[in-house]
Amino acid sequence: MAELAANQQVHYIVAAENRDSFDSLLMKHIRLNGAYWSFTTLNLLHKLHAVDAAEVVDWIMSC
Repeated sequence: MAELAANQQVHYIVAAENRDSFDSLLMKHIRLNGAYWSFTTLNLLHKLHAVDAAEVVDWIMSC
């Protein structure tokens, strides 16, 4: 059975939050939903500290 690579998952999730990327622009319509699942995953991995909470709250409130 493969072991969960939590650090690689965290890196992918944090990198996916780059709002300046072309992929981010294409996915703009579902970004808030994606953010929910990304932060839920980080929380389940006990890695929620990988993102800046104040920045996340500001971004959500701007939506």
